[in-house]
Amino acid sequence: MGTSPQPTSEALKAAIEKAFTVMGLSQRQGAYLLFDVLHPGSEDDLEAGRFADAFKKQMARPTTSPETLERYLVALQGLDEFKRADLHYLRPARSEHIPDELRRELQILSKEVHALVKARRK
Repeated sequence: MGTSPQPTSEALKAAIEKAFTVMGLSQRQGAYLLFDVLHPGSEDDLEAGRFADAFKKQMARPTTSPETLERYLVALQGLDEFKRADLHYLRPARSEHIPDELRRELQILSKEVHALVKARRK
């Protein structure tokens, strides 16, 4: 029995950038918004600026861990702006109870459904 693969860093970066674009935010504005979500109550502008600079580097760096990027995307997902923009991010379910063969078939089906939905939106 296996686990679902974790999304790649590139896929997560693309999802974050798409969320910013749909919400009408620049990368820097999005970074400040993320800082506010991840550090509630903090009013340290200098620290927020450092976070925004570090975030920009993380988005450009190919070695940024998927866990870090997923943490950012999950934080964005809780925002009203994210919900109003009708954005969705589904994390892969991990279960030891699904046989490998069924999991592979479900992944294929999921990709087909995703392609159909994407084609309808065009």
